[in-house]
Amino acid sequence: MKMPDKPIDTNVIQSLMARVKTEEVRKGIQLADQLSDMILFHTRVLENGKKMEQAWDG
Repeated sequence: MKMPDKPIDTNVIQSLMARVKTEEVRKGIQLADQLSDMILFHTRVLENGKKMEQAWDG
């Protein structure tokens, strides 16, 4: 799976937050959002590391 260069802002989190009724669910959505941000960040770091490695080898 290739990650887009620039993330697309779809405001899904805002839509979900507007519909939830409990604080526990809000916290769960916030945690899921933070985790997805971390996954995307580390995926980009890994991709950049591979590109740098190829540049050194090439």
